[in-house]
Amino acid sequence: MAHEIRYGNVAPWLQPLITSDDWSLLDSQDQRVEAVCASNGILPQAARDRLSAHPNVDYGEIAGGHVLLDDDPQAVLQLIQKRSPGRD
Repeated sequence: MAHEIRYGNVAPWLQPLITSDDWSLLDSQDQRVEAVCASNGILPQAARDRLSAHPNVDYGEIAGGHVLLDDDPQAVLQLIQKRSPGRD
């Protein structure tokens, strides 16, 4: 999140609500969390590496940019169907 704040991608009113330790919330989860990121590097590589290695995260990447549903809706659909068997 520090990256997003630094580059002006987080609304000023929201910035005080974001803690400096964003990973502690993920670390404290007692259930699996799904994370899907664009492969074009919008999220820094270090964060993508950490998400993909985290024991509580089912991580996936889709080729595209900031708005994955616009960039490749079929890939998003396939990912949802793969991770949610029996759902159309």
